[in-house]
Amino acid sequence: MGKQENNMNVNAHPQIIDESSLKTSHTPGRKGGVFSLPLGAKIIVPEVLFGKKDTISCSVASPDSRWQTCPAHLPSYEHVNSEIFTLKSNLHNLKKSIIVQIPFHPVNSEFHEVNVKGKWVGEAEWVNVGFLTKELDNRPCVELELARLGTFLVTTTPKTETFDVTTQGCLYQARLSHQITVRFPKKAIDQNIQCALQILPIPPEKAQHAREQFIQECHDVIAVTEFIDVISNVPCSFRRAATIKLPLPVGVELDVEGGGDAATSEGHNDIAVLYKTSTGWELVESQYKFSRNTVTFDVKQLTRFCVIHCVSGRQKKMKDALGVIEGKNDKERGEVCLFLSIKPKSWKAVVEVFPKRLADAKISDRKAQGFTLINKTLAPVVEAPAPVRFSNRRPPPPSRIPAKTSREADGTFDVQEGITWMVDVAGDLKTEATSQLRENNHLRYFSRLGESY
Repeated sequence: MGKQENNMNVNAHPQIIDESSLKTSHTPGRKGGVFSLPLGAKIIVPEVLFGKKDTISCSVASPDSRWQTCPAHLPSYEHVNSEIFTLKSNLHNLKKSIIVQIPFHPVNSEFHEVNVKGKWVGEAEWVNVGFLTKELDNRPCVELELARLGTFLVTTTPKTETFDVTTQGCLYQARLSHQITVRFPKKAIDQNIQCALQILPIPPEKAQHAREQFIQECHDVIAVTEFIDVISNVPCSFRRAATIKLPLPVGVELDVEGGGDAATSEGHNDIAVLYKTSTGWELVESQYKFSRNTVTFDVKQLTRFCVIHCVSGRQKKMKDALGVIEGKNDKERGEVCLFLSIKPKSWKAVVEVFPKRLADAKISDRKAQGFTLINKTLAPVVEAPAPVRFSNRRPPPPSRIPAKTSREADGTFDVQEGITWMVDVAGDLKTEATSQLRENNHLRYFSRLGESY
């Protein structure tokens, strides 16, 4: 018997996760009670809801099948922030509500808010579900009161505040930041509009990464604010300019004489205010007015804004710099790796994506589980030859700017929430007829969750 067990162990492939830990089933009976669900979640069942033999089950989508369970098309600004829980029962109609508590990853509550999405049993559409925010075993959680079962997950989105602007003008003081105000003069617009304001943080490490890796564009950036979106519900151009006041970057304080506002683009040529257009970033050319830690300016359209503290006299270069920072803000360097387990009669492969900063730990964990890391072969990128130009001028000296880290150099590339790959097997390798690869052949990256494979 012992010999047979040893053979089974030798031929068994290592497991990344114990699938049984992602499923649970309870028979609450007529007394009800509090029951544990996978990954620290809980369910509270009232009395006399279930019969003696009725059951309720909960399953959590495993990392390799999350893409099949979560909403297919979330907006780029909405991130999955919890595991995906599915509740089922043989009792089709719940005469009383149950309470479900689902833990989620902590978020920056200053500028972000949590949401709960649900898909009821038998329905295809995801809807927003009401919830309360609480703590469960020192972790944040959402509490749902449910009269219907289904699939649920927590997402995060930027906080949004709205305000109305009439033809008679408006002075709006933002709640998200007391340093932001928007003023519309009388008769600036021809119709009443509604405006929305959002603040999208730029993590300091993202700005630092841009300065280090994109020296030509970002070397002159000293500090940068958040992206501040002020957008109207209908496209409009103002007959009279609107005045916007924004904070300066954290740590930047100006010496303004008299303690009031001082006009001056002349006195502070190290501050740049930029706005987003359909073709990229542009510098606000109107005259700036400064207080100790704010800047005020006039515009004739609403869009995304950002304030940069830069090297003196380099404001115009900030258009390219901010384009780089914005493009990298929701991305980080990542890597896709293949781990393999080979046994006498079968093989098992795990394709995994993770941030570069976690690569060493992830690879070490997989090796400890019994997998072997397979070295990648990177296909070269063939670039079109540059056109030959003839000139009498002496050619410029070679650039001293370090080359940017490329995919060819270290095998990494930019990854972001929701990016998806198709996984395929070709050549001499074959998959079993029962392999889930036939229906489950996507690899999707979830930036807030622990693993994506």
